[in-house]
Amino acid sequence: MLKMDRPSVTINQLTDAITTSPRILKNPIIFDDSKLVTGFDQEKMGIFIPKKQRRLELSEMLAKFTQNNHHIKLA
Repeated sequence: MLKMDRPSVTINQLTDAITTSPRILKNPIIFDDSKLVTGFDQEKMGIFIPKKQRRLELSEMLAKFTQNNHHIKLA
């Protein structure tokens, strides 16, 4: 996975990175105002979703899971 600080990345640096690791062109390239990440690592993709939102979504998923599976205990 390629991880770069977007504000400081130049086109030449990105071109060099692609030349060095051409397989990154086959991977998703995701960026926002301050971050650039390539690859399929879902944990790394979480940096684009605010922590508060990730916790809310996790809580909602766990609530649905426990409603559908009353016999399963979560630690």
